[in-house]
Amino acid sequence: MKKKTNISFLVIGVVIIIASVVLAKFTYTLRDIRINGELRYCPIININYSGKGGNSADVLINGQKKLAGHITDDLKVGDTIAVRYIKGKSQVVQDDVRLSIYYLYFGLESILLIVGIVFIVGGFMGKTR
Repeated sequence: MKKKTNISFLVIGVVIIIASVVLAKFTYTLRDIRINGELRYCPIININYSGKGGNSADVLINGQKKLAGHITDDLKVGDTIAVRYIKGKSQVVQDDVRLSIYYLYFGLESILLIVGIVFIVGGFMGKTR
């Protein structure tokens, strides 16, 4: 019997690999800001409250409002936090960070890449008709 390429497996595999690449780009950008960014102490100008306990803050850098990520409950508007910033980039990374989130991102990248490759290989192995 002749095997036919399984197009749906190929498409799913390509989409998963694209998701892995997007996640890798995101973590690389955060790591680049953390390593090469300028340390600044910026005032909190706005706190975005979430019902799920994930409050985030906006800081003022060079007259622009930038999202600084999750904050603890004890910080208020007007307090200063340490952030890392690279001029020209839209992202800001807090200097105080939980490294466990980076381990989670790296693990997800690896898992998505492996699953995507498995789907692509399975797509080329084909289906029997």
